[in-house]
Amino acid sequence: GTRCSRADAAALIATDGWRSEHADAAGGSGTGGGSGGFDVRGALELCVGAAMIGEALGLTRRHGLHVDHVDLLLHACEPARAEAAIVYVGALSYSHARAVLLAHGRTLLLARPPRLVGVLMHHLAQAEAEGAGLVDLPTLWTQ
Repeated sequence: GTRCSRADAAALIATDGWRSEHADAAGGSGTGGGSGGFDVRGALELCVGAAMIGEALGLTRRHGLHVDHVDLLLHACEPARAEAAIVYVGALSYSHARAVLLAHGRTLLLARPPRLVGVLMHHLAQAEAEGAGLVDLPTLWTQ
C-alpha cells in the first residue's frame, strides 16, 4: 500500500486526490468507486487508520456513503454521536434513510428513542407519499 504522512493524506483526501494503485494502472475508477479513479474506500480506510475521523466523515458525506457515515458517528467518534446520526438520517431521502435505518436503527433507537421516533414518522409519511413499502422497518425492533 501507499504510505504518506498524515498531512499529505489529509491534502490528498480533501482534494479527492487519493487513487488506488489499481485505478492508476487501469486508468479507471478504483475498487472503492468514485470518479476519475478516486478510491473512496481506500481513502476512507486511510482516514480511519490514521484516526482522521473528521476527514472520514467528510468523505462519506461527499460520496453518499450514508451507512458508513452513520457507522462512523456511532462507532468511531468518542463519545458516540447518536444525535448527530439521527439528524443526518432525518435529512436523507426515504430510500437512503431506509438502508441506514436497517443497518443502525436498533442502535439509534436504544440511544435516542424520542428523537428517532420523530425521524421514523417523517420517513413513514415520505414513504407513504411515494407509495414505498415499509415491511422491513419493523425488523429494527427485533434484531
